Amino acid sequence: MVGKSKAATKDEKSRMDWIGQQYGGCIPCLLTGNPQREATVQHIVEGSKRLGHTSTYGSCVWHHLGNPPEMPSPSLHNGKKTFQAYFGAETTLCDLQTFLIEAWKIHFWVPWHIPPEVISELRALWVKLMADDPYYEG
Repeated sequence: MVGKSKAATKDEKSRMDWIGQQYGGCIPCLLTGNPQREATVQHIVEGSKRLGHTSTYGSCVWHHLGNPPEMPSPSLHNGKKTFQAYFGAETTLCDLQTFLIEAWKIHFWVPWHIPPEVISELRALWVKLMADDPYYEG
């Protein structure tokens, strides 16, 4: 079981607030070409320990909890190995989240309106990161 985490620093809180304000939505949905879906902050857990508040990414209810069962891509809840085989390591999703936050600092879009060129750059980065990801089977 995952225990309590340390309180978030100002930068960590800012990251989690950004994710929650829907500037990026669900990272797995963006990668698979689905419309931006409302996301919550997903903390990366290895073993039984959270890696910290900076090891986070946006994840919709399906990709996090597998509910409701409606998406063609795998859910983390329904199997971490299957999820990672499709999307790569969760740390990769965290890196993609960081890329999106940094892109927002340049382009300043409003919630739910990521510029198409930023989404294209995000997907291109994902493909590049997958080349070295040991979990990815795509």
